[in-house]
Amino acid sequence: MTRTESLAETIREAIAERGMSHRELAVAANLSESSLSHRLTGRTPWDLGDLDHVAAALGTTASALLDRAEALATATPLGASA
Repeated sequence: MTRTESLAETIREAIAERGMSHRELAVAANLSESSLSHRLTGRTPWDLGDLDHVAAALGTTASALLDRAEALATATPLGASA
């Protein structure tokens, strides 16, 4: 998994954990739904400003999201040898 993919997955998990819809997050983060969707699918890279807004809307920090994404990106899949 790439770091871009792991960041998108981390944000999708945070959205689900909070019971938010993508629309609710987009509104709270001052992004269009299309812009958020493009970032969550990897079509558009994240910029730090948007990541800060999304993190704040999720009640966390960009740093926490990036740390969680890094851990996901570097995790050894179950059944794989390290």
